Amino acid sequence: MSKKRHKNTLNATFEVFDYDVCVVVAEDIGKAMLRFPETENEECFKNIDALTIHCGGDDYGKSFIFFKPGVSLGTVAHEAWHVVEHMLTEIDEDSVDGFHGETVAYHLGYLVDKISPLFFVRKKGAKVS
Repeated sequence: MSKKRHKNTLNATFEVFDYDVCVVVAEDIGKAMLRFPETENEECFKNIDALTIHCGGDDYGKSFIFFKPGVSLGTVAHEAWHVVEHMLTEIDEDSVDGFHGETVAYHLGYLVDKISPLFFVRKKGAKVS
């Protein structure tokens, strides 16, 4: 749970797996990490555009993604993949279709769609194929 809700923060939930993702956009990723008890003691590398952190122990079922403003959609997808891969590995989703099937594609698309409005504005009336 964050100490304070910020306008460049969103939460996405994979309800079927009871898994939460907190996404934060900030100029200073290290400083942003200090806002959350789950990430305040994690190492932040210098000169990065994005970072994903997975919680363990009592905080299982939660990941954080930190982005600098203006990252590419490729970076969004890259960090979203880390979350989806971790989540599905933790619940042993390999027994369904491994990491090459529709389960991965669906969850990756869901998370990228949730994150992308922080960076990209869809024109009104635009259709998604």
